[in-house]
Amino acid sequence: MCIRDKAEVQALIDELAKEGLGVVLVSSDAEELVEGADRVVVLRDGAVVGTLTGDRVTTEALMATIAEAADEH
Repeated sequence: MCIRDKAEVQALIDELAKEGLGVVLVSSDAEELVEGADRVVVLRDGAVVGTLTGDRVTTEALMATIAEAADEH
């Protein structure tokens, strides 16, 4: 997906969230997941291995959660 398309998708997600709707975004792009998210759930092999909320939704915390889950496997 090109940068312009990503921006359009993010704008739509922001609009839906402002309307109070929940949005589920599946991506391997950490920055894309963190942008505008109030909660990120990390899955590995279909199981929840971590949940980040509020101020903990950062690229660094997300990458640490992913790495921790990989180490446990």
